[in-house]
Amino acid sequence: MLAFSSIAAGRRIEATMDTGRAPHPRRHAPRPARLAAAVLLAGLPLTAAGAEPPTVSLRPGADIQAAVDRHPPGARFRLEAGVHRLHSIVPKDRNLFEGAPGAVLSGARRLTAFVHRGPVWIARGQTQKGRVNAVEFCRAGFPRCAHPEDLFIDDAPMLHVGSRSAVGPGRWFFDYDADEIVIGDDPTGRIVETSVIPRAFGGTASGVVIQALTIEKYAAPIQAAAVDAEFGPGWTIRNSVLRLNHGVGVNAGNGSRILDNRILDNGHAGFSGSGTDFLIAGNEIARNGYAGVDFHWEGAAARSPNPAAAD
Repeated sequence: MLAFSSIAAGRRIEATMDTGRAPHPRRHAPRPARLAAAVLLAGLPLTAAGAEPPTVSLRPGADIQAAVDRHPPGARFRLEAGVHRLHSIVPKDRNLFEGAPGAVLSGARRLTAFVHRGPVWIARGQTQKGRVNAVEFCRAGFPRCAHPEDLFIDDAPMLHVGSRSAVGPGRWFFDYDADEIVIGDDPTGRIVETSVIPRAFGGTASGVVIQALTIEKYAAPIQAAAVDAEFGPGWTIRNSVLRLNHGVGVNAGNGSRILDNRILDNGHAGFSGSGTDFLIAGNEIARNGYAGVDFHWEGAAARSPNPAAAD
């Protein structure tokens, strides 16, 4: 009889094979090394029963989602120092994501190539275009609050205006038809970024933990969040910084724990939540609302259709 076990896509796979006859006296049981090789060639990572979940170190430039997909539920991922750009992550159950000091998860692309035309500078080839939401709830002076794309110069969000002619210092315009970003500030020697990816984390996995990470500059639409725990029960987000995301910083769901974070300078709101038994405690939530959403609608530090759930 031949038996093996492996973990594949979060499930333990066990198999036995009975030959129906006694082994030949000159034959031996398959060698463990040969069996392991056969399992690995089938794409099934071996995991010892009761073993500690693996910890995976990821440097900037690594494919975070591919690493999640390769490892079983419960795996831990350490993001090393530096900027990890343009990732959107769907975890597995009980995954833990931890940032080393200086680790940043960014939804923004850096812009470095500009054409100077009179009083403006133009970045071409910009094809990102996220979901537009709540156009009717933009405050006066914020004509494009409903567009999720932002532009940052040295970490400061610029005002998204409604036409090329309105561009000037501190103002920018996304010409979606021409795939061009037009800015009114000289980019020489500056760090210019534009948000591209709508979400950092989301999905239906349970028991996910995110800690000690800076999560910034995601092109989350109005009412959507950079970290979306609404459909994944029991998520914990702690000791992290969520900032400069166009929509909401973090969205809580059933059993969420949002603890000891700094939720600052997000475009729509710092926090939102729906569901039951979620806890918001020890957080600094400040200066949210730069996108210009009407305060009488939902422009606020936090929003919840069920305030009693935030115990």
